[in-house]
Amino acid sequence: MKAESKKNVIFAVLFWALFAALWVYLVVQAAMPAEQSSQESGRVTAAIGFILNRIFPDPEGLDRPITERWPWLSGFVRKAIGHFGAFGLLGVFASLALWFTTKKKIRYPISLAMGVFTAALTEYVQLFADGRAGMFSDVLLDSAGYLLGGAIATLFAILIGRKKKKREKEGKV
Repeated sequence: MKAESKKNVIFAVLFWALFAALWVYLVVQAAMPAEQSSQESGRVTAAIGFILNRIFPDPEGLDRPITERWPWLSGFVRKAIGHFGAFGLLGVFASLALWFTTKKKIRYPISLAMGVFTAALTEYVQLFADGRAGMFSDVLLDSAGYLLGGAIATLFAILIGRKKKKREKEGKV
């Protein structure tokens, strides 16, 4: 096996493993009861609030609760990080895994189907979790994050490929 081919197999396995691990994590998170999910989001919110408080000290010198000082933070953590960001990362892993394992013609439709399916599945699973509700708007937000992450990863892979081809053409490999 050529070194380049061996490297591609290693990357393919790595990105499929990362995709699978994050996919399972997202489905398990979706199945959590509302109280447990809220506690996890609360821990992330507290950590980000702690960092914000260190960067931007309270001008009034008070030690106000994070939710009072940064009222938008909880929603941001849930939507921007928990939905858009997590699915963006899933899109990165899926796109790179598909980059190393599929033909260009089918790569994009497969990736799109995987992203929308996963977004819909996680919201569907929430319908059966205590105190949770699946929302179509979250399917759209998740899908948008997935697509953006996938697009960024694909662009990165294309640019790396072009640079590599240019170096090969110039005989610098």
